[in-house]
Amino acid sequence: MLLCTHQRILYGGHGEGCNITEERFSNQRRYFHQLTMWGFLISLTGMLLLALRDTAAMGIMLAVHLGFVLALFISMPYSKFVHAVYRFAALLRFAAEKGD
Repeated sequence: MLLCTHQRILYGGHGEGCNITEERFSNQRRYFHQLTMWGFLISLTGMLLLALRDTAAMGIMLAVHLGFVLALFISMPYSKFVHAVYRFAALLRFAAEKGD
């Protein structure tokens, strides 16, 4: 399986991230690249699953697609994706405290 966190290109070539508009180094683009890669792979396998739904390969494609979706959710706690869960929990807590 392709692990983008270990590819040299996503480290910006030297481990400090990519240049952003202010010409300082940041990992922000690396995280965006990973999100884009996961979204592309899941979308691609989903479209292939849709295209192959009337064939004998549908079962295999379903397993591949669900494998990518599962890999996304398994890797979530170890990536920046987990911040969406933290942010949602913080908003729920704020709403609960504000409601009292």
